Amino acid sequence: MGAGLSLLYRNLAVGLGVLYVLLFGISYSVGRRLRRQVRLNQYMAEHDALTDLPNRELFHQRAEAELQRGAGMGVATMIAIIDLDRFKEINDTLGHPNGDQLLIALGARLREQLGGPDALARLGGDEFGVLLSDVDEPELMLQQLRRAIEEEINIDHLPLSVEASFGYVVAPEQGTDVDTLMQLADVAMYTAKSRHLGVVRYHESQSHYNASNLALVAELRHAIDVNELVLYYQPKVRVSDGRIDAVEALVRWQHPDKGLVYPDDFIALAEQTDLIDRLTTWVMKRTLEDLKNFGPGARDLTVSVNVSARNLGRAGFAATVVDALNTAGVAPERLFIEVTETTLMTDPDRAAVVLSDLDRGGVRLSIDDFGTGQTSLGYLSTLPIHELKIDRSFITDMMEHAAHATIVHSIIVLGHNLGFSVVAEGVETAEVLFDLTATGCDVAQGYFFTRPMPADELAPWLTRYKPLDTVPASS
Repeated sequence: MGAGLSLLYRNLAVGLGVLYVLLFGISYSVGRRLRRQVRLNQYMAEHDALTDLPNRELFHQRAEAELQRGAGMGVATMIAIIDLDRFKEINDTLGHPNGDQLLIALGARLREQLGGPDALARLGGDEFGVLLSDVDEPELMLQQLRRAIEEEINIDHLPLSVEASFGYVVAPEQGTDVDTLMQLADVAMYTAKSRHLGVVRYHESQSHYNASNLALVAELRHAIDVNELVLYYQPKVRVSDGRIDAVEALVRWQHPDKGLVYPDDFIALAEQTDLIDRLTTWVMKRTLEDLKNFGPGARDLTVSVNVSARNLGRAGFAATVVDALNTAGVAPERLFIEVTETTLMTDPDRAAVVLSDLDRGGVRLSIDDFGTGQTSLGYLSTLPIHELKIDRSFITDMMEHAAHATIVHSIIVLGHNLGFSVVAEGVETAEVLFDLTATGCDVAQGYFFTRPMPADELAPWLTRYKPLDTVPASS
């Protein structure tokens, strides 16, 4: 009996020991896999999945650390932003997989030039960031990187040559806050791209930035997140019969302290940073949602949304617009995209490509502020335009200035000969409307009919509106 119990206890002890060893081995293996997975997750959270370069978040962290180190050692730190020129055309022509291969190859080439990945990041899309410390001639280094990008590269057995625009800042001379420095580098990059200068260092003459405006940009970023922005709508009236079949969306900012802020006070600032992309996307989505809620009287109403040169310069902008239409369930022909004449000439080749993409998607296109820019008529005739909007500066005083009246009449004739509908902005008197009617203008817009109004006021206004009241008596 005693011997049997001893054997049993011994076997139990051996079994428990074996079980402990097995459990320890399993626990160690699982723990090691978990630690490896945590490290992998951390790595993936801080690196771009396509190029394996640091992403925007890690770049921001390293820039902060480098700025602190530079301040302690008394050395300068350079932050640069690189944006590839006409990358969208490569995607459209060769397909996105080949576009991805190009980004991978260029990332590797830049990393080799810089001697490692720490100074380089992919910030998103076709945009890269460069961080360098204690460099005597930063522009020479960036010019070298630009030449490296321009060297031919084979993608799918096809030799490609691409160009890039560089914008950069130097700290602490131009600031010590990473967000501010990256915004200023972005402004410089945009200057380089719009003026075809290659590499540009930020200078205050390039933007409206000062301490208060930088704070306003930060507040605007927050305003988009918390829906402080509101949309107002101004009807566009058919001159022939006074009917309304279109409205223009105009963004306002309901600032908690400043009250209602008009776009002139914040759009120009947003246009010089990537914030304009978020702002335009917000306006687009909200407009399309509002369009569905204007009531049965607005079932066939079209709406116009203004976009900037920076929007047109973004790869995939047309796809973003079409996606917004599909998500909202709105037919594309109910949306007009308005671009100014000046916007078209910022980068005519890219603008033509994007406008063609929008046209193929069924979206209609309008040239705003026409008559103030320098658009070639030959170039204009090649674009898929549906509408010209005469700049209000010619309309408001056309009865007092014969030269402006002549310009208005000439634009109407030109627009009709090119097959465009013509809109007059800034109509404030019956006398101006009468003259526009006599000249054959198609659409009028202005305070004579109504001021812009919030979305919730538009539907009842449309119900009360009587078209015949706006048609000149002699027509």
